Amino acid sequence: MQAPQFSHESPSSATDPRTVTITAADGTALTATRFGKLDATLTVVYLPGPLASAAHFSPVITLVDRHFRADIAQLVYVQRGHGNDLPLASGRAGMAQLVEDLNTVIAHAGGRVVLVVHSLAAIVAQEWLYHHRRAQTRVAAIVAIGPVTELPDHDGVVTAHPTGVARQAGARLIHDLSTALGERGLHTESEIESVRRTLRAYRRCGADLAVVEDLLRATPTWIVAGRADPVARYERVKELAETVWAELSSLGNGGHDLARTFPWLPAAAVSSALRAARDADRFGGNW
Repeated sequence: MQAPQFSHESPSSATDPRTVTITAADGTALTATRFGKLDATLTVVYLPGPLASAAHFSPVITLVDRHFRADIAQLVYVQRGHGNDLPLASGRAGMAQLVEDLNTVIAHAGGRVVLVVHSLAAIVAQEWLYHHRRAQTRVAAIVAIGPVTELPDHDGVVTAHPTGVARQAGARLIHDLSTALGERGLHTESEIESVRRTLRAYRRCGADLAVVEDLLRATPTWIVAGRADPVARYERVKELAETVWAELSSLGNGGHDLARTFPWLPAAAVSSALRAARDADRFGGNW
């Protein structure tokens, strides 16, 4: 079966959005928006990176909804540390909260999931794969858009003050994210502070990346990249795709905001992931 051809024009709104509340493991109420069938056996779960809200995926959701609404559901939720008042602990505890929230949302989705991550949210997906690898079969496929799988360090500079240099690297990353994702580069100070807290949590990851790479090789994975992306550098993304045996699609003039600027490209990858997941459910196996 041939993949649907997505138009390059701006899509109209998706149909039948429903606001749902998902209770996290610590009792926090997570707000989510669900599209499509209530009893779907396949659900696309979207995970935006820092400085990108749930609305970031709206154009992609609309395109996917247009072609698959009779068969699937789509779900995007508001994460802690994304410019809101949801409680986020510091350090390793904060990352544990983000991972457990994702696990709760995947369980809430029901059936099997195609997980779509953007930017630094790829790190949360890595942590989930590692810490919940026994539940890996719930994720039928993964689509990563402009994935950033590691935080910048001191760029090889020897220093007696590694913490200060890490902060400088983090500040550069936040600036790049704000420029690449901002509405004309504007973000509030509270949003920037939320990203600082989130990055501090990201720096305390405990996943064995060799194990994560093995898990990704066993999971059908698509990666979408912009060759002009200032945050997810194309050569690093290409190396990741080769390492985990992912299907790689790229756009020469694409940046870090592909889901909004060129939504047809990630929508085509989600389409391929859905078809692969559906065929696997029909015939057995992962492919």
